[in-house]
Amino acid sequence: MALFAINCYALGIAAASIFFKRAMASGATLLDFFLCRNISMLIVTTFFCKMQGIEPLGKDFPRNLKWTILARCFTGQMGFFLFNLCLALIPMTYVIIIFQTSGFWASLLARVLFAEPMTPLDIMGLVICFGCVVTITLAGTKDETSTGEAIQEKDSLSRTAEIFGFVMMIICSWVYAFNCILNRGLKQVPWPIVVFTSGLFGFILGSIILLVEHYFFRPGYTGGIRIFNYDSTQYMYLIGAMFCDTLATSGATVAF
Repeated sequence: MALFAINCYALGIAAASIFFKRAMASGATLLDFFLCRNISMLIVTTFFCKMQGIEPLGKDFPRNLKWTILARCFTGQMGFFLFNLCLALIPMTYVIIIFQTSGFWASLLARVLFAEPMTPLDIMGLVICFGCVVTITLAGTKDETSTGEAIQEKDSLSRTAEIFGFVMMIICSWVYAFNCILNRGLKQVPWPIVVFTSGLFGFILGSIILLVEHYFFRPGYTGGIRIFNYDSTQYMYLIGAMFCDTLATSGATVAF
């Protein structure tokens, strides 16, 4: 089950990244995707909760783990935001590669916090995988600089944005590693409850931010709330991205 779930996560996050890249190119924003993905999480997990007779905010909510669940909600939403922010700053290839180092950090944290056993072979495998990720990233950067496209001079603003993107992506990998460890600490809690609470947290947060942006930072705009005024193509990309993201989030939660 864990192997199937982690593959759902890998496929889901790659597909969601592609859909969101397309959505951004057509004019959709990260804030709207943030709200949509949390709506998707609520819809999907409500369905599973009904099927299993679970009351995610009632008798089945583990009140003794409420702070762990809240921390998991925060790291999950923050990791999502940083990941998709970096998609707009650096190439998607580097985003995915650097993001995969989170497994390395998560393994170290699991050893420190949960005393999970690690054999010398496990450690060697982690070091080799981490080294391969770093090598691929650096080699890709070097290859880019040798192409005619990369030889064109970049202004200082775009270079700063690129550096900022790489730094944020490294931070994102650490945040996601903590998120994985929190999932590990919640392994006795049914996964629909974990994902439902995260979706509810993100939906409330996203709705507040969206309304504040609309009423206080777009005073002269008369076209209504932006998310309700997209065309069919933008909606198609957002729907694809949000359900693939839900698949990835659920897969990672089940796997850990």
